[in-house]
Amino acid sequence: MLTLHAFNGLTGAHVCRLPAVKASWSDAINEHGSIDATVFDDGTVPSTALRQWGTIIAVVDESTVLHAGYLTHAKLDRGKMQWTLEAGGGGTILEKRLVLNYNLNSTWTDGQVLIDEDNPSGNWPLTLTGSYSDIISGLVTETKKWGTLPLTAATLTGGNKTRTYNSYDFATVADRIRDIGELEYGPEWRFDPVLSSSWVISFTQKTSADGGELKDSTWKWNAIAPQSGVLLDDEDIDGSGMSTSCYASGGKSDDMLLVARYSSSALTGAGWPLLQTSNKSHNDVSVLSTLQSYARCDILAGDDPQRTIGLKVSRSMYDVHVGDWATLRYGTGNADVIQLKVTDVKGSTDTDMLTVGTRERT
Repeated sequence: MLTLHAFNGLTGAHVCRLPAVKASWSDAINEHGSIDATVFDDGTVPSTALRQWGTIIAVVDESTVLHAGYLTHAKLDRGKMQWTLEAGGGGTILEKRLVLNYNLNSTWTDGQVLIDEDNPSGNWPLTLTGSYSDIISGLVTETKKWGTLPLTAATLTGGNKTRTYNSYDFATVADRIRDIGELEYGPEWRFDPVLSSSWVISFTQKTSADGGELKDSTWKWNAIAPQSGVLLDDEDIDGSGMSTSCYASGGKSDDMLLVARYSSSALTGAGWPLLQTSNKSHNDVSVLSTLQSYARCDILAGDDPQRTIGLKVSRSMYDVHVGDWATLRYGTGNADVIQLKVTDVKGSTDTDMLTVGTRERT
C-alpha cells in the first residue's frame, strides 16, 4: 500500500502521514524529479507538515521510498478542503544554496570588493579536485558547512579533474551540479532517498564514473508475453534537441567573448540538412576546453533522431530506476529485440503501472 508522508526538511525526522487523495511522481536522469499530491485538509495535518522548503514529501511503499523531495508550493482549495502540493527531489533544496567558500563566513564585509576575474584572490575562489563525482561531493560538503541538510555526499574516488568556482558568481549549487552533468564526459547523478528504521529520511548522492552511466539493474522484458508486467506504450521522435553544429558562448572580459563550435556529420551524412543550435547558458566559463566540452556534449546528445520508446511497467514486479538497462522483446521474430536505457520513470497512487521512458542503447 502506498502512503504519503511529511518529514522535517532540516533533520529528516518523520512529521506525520498525510491523508492523501492521490499522488504522482516523476524521475529523470540528471534531474531532481517531482511529486504532485492532493491531500485532505481534515484538521489532522500539523502546520509543520506544510512548510515550503522546510518539509520533505515522500511516497512510501511500506518502508521503501519511491520518491521524495522538498515541498515548493502548497495551495488550499477551501471549497473542497483539499491541499494541492508540489515538491521536487532531494537535491531540489540546492536551488536555495549558493556555491560559496565557507571561509567567507568569517571574513565577509559589506562594501566594494576588487575582483580580478583572471586571478581571484582571498576567500572568493573555491577549488575542488578529483573525479566529477568528487566535485559534486565537494559542493555538497561545502554548502553543508553553512547549514546542515539531510544530504549525504558521495565517498571520494579520486581523479584528475579540477574546478575553481568564484563565489562572487553567486551561482546555485543545483546549477553547478547540472553543469557537471552536461559536460562531454560528465557523469549521471541522483540523490536517492533513504529511510532509516526509525523513519528518518535522508538523501544519498549517487554518481556514475566520469563519462559513465548509472545502472542499478539490467532487465529482460517480453512485451508480447501475457502477465509479463510490461506493455508497449507510445513511441516518440522529438526533434527539439537535434543538432549538427553547436555554437557556444562563454564568459566576456572587456571586449573579448569566448566562443567554441563543435560539429558532427552523423545526421548530414544520413541525408539530414545542416541543423545549427547555440548554447549561451555558460557565460561564466573562462576556460576554452570547458566550453568546448559543453558544445561537444550538446552534439553527442543531438546527432540522432531522438527516438524514445514508452513502456508501461508493473511497479510491484520491477523496481525500475532511471539509468537501468533493459532488453525488450516486442515481436515474435528473431530480430524483434531492442536494447534500451531507462531515462524517465513516472508513477501514481492510482495504478500499479509505471510509465517508463527509454531510449535505444547501442
